[in-house]
Amino acid sequence: MRGRNRYIIPMTLAKIGAAARMLKKTLYKWIEVDSFEHASALSFATLFSMAPTLVIIIGLCAIFFEQEAVEGRIFFEIRNLVGVEGADAIQRILRQAAEGRKTTATVLGILLTLAGASAAFSQMKSSLNRLWAVRPEPAVNDLLYFLRTRLLSLAMVIVIGFLLMVSLAVSAMLAAFGSAIAAYAAVPEWLLGAFNAALSIAVITVLFATIYKVLPDVQLRWRDVFLGALFTSVLFTAGKGLIGIYIGKSGVTSVFGAAGSLVIVMLWVYFSSLILFLGGAFTRVYVEERGIRIWPAPHTVFVREETYLPERPS
Repeated sequence: MRGRNRYIIPMTLAKIGAAARMLKKTLYKWIEVDSFEHASALSFATLFSMAPTLVIIIGLCAIFFEQEAVEGRIFFEIRNLVGVEGADAIQRILRQAAEGRKTTATVLGILLTLAGASAAFSQMKSSLNRLWAVRPEPAVNDLLYFLRTRLLSLAMVIVIGFLLMVSLAVSAMLAAFGSAIAAYAAVPEWLLGAFNAALSIAVITVLFATIYKVLPDVQLRWRDVFLGALFTSVLFTAGKGLIGIYIGKSGVTSVFGAAGSLVIVMLWVYFSSLILFLGGAFTRVYVEERGIRIWPAPHTVFVREETYLPERPS
């Protein structure tokens, strides 16, 4: 037994040390790529793309579920994330966007909705490209790259809608399954709660894995991004409660008055964006630590930044 412990303890300490070094490199990379600046840009872009994105997602889910049920589920989750005031602000923005579409020509309204929904994901793609140090080739047609980026961003909106539909379907099945089990056996509530929490983390992990795999212009495999996505989803799940506490204690609504609810939404998006980029930095460090060779996507190149001190004129 003593001989076994003599080998287990050093191995455990070595793993802890490796994990600590990896987290240290992650923090350095996170700061190096100006994550705070990119989080600010993403929160600003999200403010304009939030309503169009929700319009598309609700429309997609309403094909298979009742629209009232879809909206109720979405705003229930939003209320848990940003609080009652923030959720009410988002609901007002969505209502105004829906009324604006009624007064706009149909084709133009659809185009504006699609363009607005893709804005946040386009900014997210740009930020992740900065993290991976890639950019389009100089010879690439800027218009074609812009259109391709927007189409990819719209595809991400559809993916989110699909994940929400899966979540709604599974939640409905769990509710029916839980009621059936409760009729025959006493199942602890904490067990069902733990299962729901695990399901939520699984759905969020798939979402982050899709973002890290699809958006940046680098060729990554799903297994390259899975651990980073899981790391981000755990941070996101744990951090959303801390974000809510901070926003509640900061007195935002009293400082900003009528605009306080909108500021709450932007603050929540800002802190969530920081978590997203921290997970992206973790993914890059993990890939580098594993010695995995990464190639840029077609028509993109790696960017190498160099610092130099210019010679002073004599």
